[in-house]
Amino acid sequence: MADYAHVPDIQPQPGTNIAHQTKIRKGDIEAGFAEADVIVEESYGFPPADHAAMEPRIAAAEIKDDGRIVIRTSTQFPFGVRAVMSHCLGIPPGKLIIETAELGGGFAGKAGIRLEPLAYLLSKALDGRPVRVANTWEKDMVSSPGAPGLEATVKMGARKEGTITAARVEFHFDSGGYADYAVNVSRAAGYASSGPYRIPNLHTDSRYVYTNHPFATAYRGFGHIEMSFAVERTVEMLALKLDMDPVEFRRHNAIRKGDSTPSQDVLDANTGDLIACIDRVESALERKDGSRFQVDEHRVRTKGLSCYWKAPAIPTFTDASATIYFNDDGSVNLVTGAVEMGQGLYTSLSQIVAEKLGMHTDRIHVVQDLATNRSPHDWASAASRTLFMAGRAALQACDDAVA
Repeated sequence: MADYAHVPDIQPQPGTNIAHQTKIRKGDIEAGFAEADVIVEESYGFPPADHAAMEPRIAAAEIKDDGRIVIRTSTQFPFGVRAVMSHCLGIPPGKLIIETAELGGGFAGKAGIRLEPLAYLLSKALDGRPVRVANTWEKDMVSSPGAPGLEATVKMGARKEGTITAARVEFHFDSGGYADYAVNVSRAAGYASSGPYRIPNLHTDSRYVYTNHPFATAYRGFGHIEMSFAVERTVEMLALKLDMDPVEFRRHNAIRKGDSTPSQDVLDANTGDLIACIDRVESALERKDGSRFQVDEHRVRTKGLSCYWKAPAIPTFTDASATIYFNDDGSVNLVTGAVEMGQGLYTSLSQIVAEKLGMHTDRIHVVQDLATNRSPHDWASAASRTLFMAGRAALQACDDAVA
């Protein structure tokens, strides 16, 4: 591994199978545990998984007589595919056209570069003739990336009145045979390793390790679902050991404006109000009536509350664009670079534009075939940012049209 080529942001550990490690050191961990009256330590395991989209990965490539390379692919990341292929294969971006239509699901499994270079190289070897590369279901599961597994250990201590004093966290994410975008998953998990709580003394090692499994990438929630389960379960057990109401324990330790995160950034009001959120959820749960109900001899119904936050993991240059133009009958065509993959993006965008322009949605036509040489730029359909950013771009396009 000492000889592996890698970008500077990835930090492999020579002589080990650690592909990347994120360290968080905040406060004095030993002093924090010395202050604690109660300490809980537990381990949790989550196996690797597969995105299991309806549509496996697929790409078709053709080199035109004028030298243009046209690749039609199942991707959430058309402009990113163009950028990476251009950089790695020395293809001018103006000569490379990435086309995509609606996907049969993605869940971040199609957010990187996959079969596109292979399809291009095969077409090049065949004098530019069309080549189609398609995974079978089995091939998709064993050769394309899935969701990383996680082995987690969380040790947490608190004073008897309920204040958390320290936490030691270890995450080992299963990278599989290669390091892919899920390196950023382990990094983001490290940044969020305290959960949304005030923990003055925190010691976190979030590692991404090579194994003999299929390689892993981002997957719905970017590692935060698994990581949060480990933290929240430990918080719950600590509250029970203190004989405190778990909701009150969370409220007491909730991170607030002015508190610092694991990376020691100070939260401002834009982050939101976690205590208000807890209060609203508790009110909706109507916990005054109790939290455990015996439905019948074999069934129990319970009520519970947990907290969740997500560390920012996307780059700061993410963008979205939209163009609208009017047809002869006064209807509107909306063109974006955002990919529809089952999230209802096109319907939502048409509703946004229709409301802004005072028109019926039947009069708003979202152009559904995307191509990098004619669609405006969009970073990727990922990270729960697509509708927000593409929608804002569409609203600005409407404002320009009205003005």
